[in-house]
Amino acid sequence: DIYGFEVFDWNSFEQLCINFANEKLQQHFNSHMFTMEQRLYTEEGISWSHIEWQDNREIIDSLEKKPFGLFNILDSECSMPKATDDTCLSKIHSTFKSSKVVYKTSRFKSTNFAVAHYAGEVVYDVLSFLEKNTDKLHADIINLLKSSSMPIARTLFSDPRFAPDTQAQAQGRSGGSPPPRRGATDSSQRAKQNITVSMMFRQQLDRLVEDLNRTNPRYIRCIKPNGKKQDHDMDSLDVQRQLRCAGMLESIRIRRAGYPVRRPFKEFFNRFRILCPHVSTGRSADPDYKELSKRVLTDVEAKIKGLEPKSWQIGRSKVFLKEEVQARLEK
Repeated sequence: DIYGFEVFDWNSFEQLCINFANEKLQQHFNSHMFTMEQRLYTEEGISWSHIEWQDNREIIDSLEKKPFGLFNILDSECSMPKATDDTCLSKIHSTFKSSKVVYKTSRFKSTNFAVAHYAGEVVYDVLSFLEKNTDKLHADIINLLKSSSMPIARTLFSDPRFAPDTQAQAQGRSGGSPPPRRGATDSSQRAKQNITVSMMFRQQLDRLVEDLNRTNPRYIRCIKPNGKKQDHDMDSLDVQRQLRCAGMLESIRIRRAGYPVRRPFKEFFNRFRILCPHVSTGRSADPDYKELSKRVLTDVEAKIKGLEPKSWQIGRSKVFLKEEVQARLEK
């Protein structure tokens, strides 16, 4: 279940992180769907080059790409001694002054900036961004939790998968690096202190996406019919909003841009042979259903006016149809 896009009356740092995660997961979902379609068309010998896939890579780059992504600006400001939320907002506006992804919400002075996410515009309030991004536990507390008698607490604060500083130490030891020179400890400590919340969040998100790329995912879409938890009540506007936020409208568009109706040759011919009585199997014990299906479609296409080009194609084992052709044939 990857539905989690958030937009409230007041959106802060937490919503930015959550919505960025959904951008990354949505990109993986679109890529996975498009790859599956591409693989099927290639196996069936179907021309698919005319299918357009709208990627959200520009949005992701605007948020995380170095050196001028929004998160990088935020992390940079957190390391500045005199930085404030206002100076951070000023740098965001100056960096993205010609961007269509990150932009000002108004000509008048405010603490807001907007991001055009794949699911729609979200206006964020920059107040407390720096504080939340540097919200780290004191080193003494971390050391205490590392020695906790509770296994889960000890794991969370000592396992390299969850603790970036521990991960860096483990990599240094495994790489056979020499002991740190005198004076290098302070710089190492400063480097650890510069690790921000957004850095840790993005590291964990990258590992999640890597895990997804190594698997064959199945997606579960959770759609609430209404916000009142009542039966027999369908709030169509809210359902549409959820479908848009979950990327379902885009996935439907990708399917419809191709050939969403796929029927095996024998099934297709037996279903629609009545439309062309002169096309028959004859007395053949092993009829060529591929050729028969092609003849039926060619004959019917000549009778139907107004069909768009490439509205059907013949694959190696199936007939591929646009929804319009399917509807016309059934009618």
